[in-house]
Amino acid sequence: MKPKFRILKDWKITYSKSNKYFGQANVMPEKKRATIYPWEKKSKEPSDYKIHELLHCSIRALVHEFLYEDTEKFLRTEEEFVQDICLIIRGSK
Repeated sequence: MKPKFRILKDWKITYSKSNKYFGQANVMPEKKRATIYPWEKKSKEPSDYKIHELLHCSIRALVHEFLYEDTEKFLRTEEEFVQDICLIIRGSK
């Protein structure tokens, strides 16, 4: 699954097959990398699990931009992120 958020366009997102970590993502905004771990085998994976974890990655990227980039770049990135969320919502109706 490719990221649907422009804020993650330069990121390397991997999907682990770990047997140690489940139902979470390891997000490293300073390196523009994230690992999304599998859902626990004890229960059925929610249909929105991957997008849920991608939202976590996107929010961490946005916070990183806010803290370390200039205001104009942050505001552009924030606007794109909101537009991308709206596109996903529109597409699910």
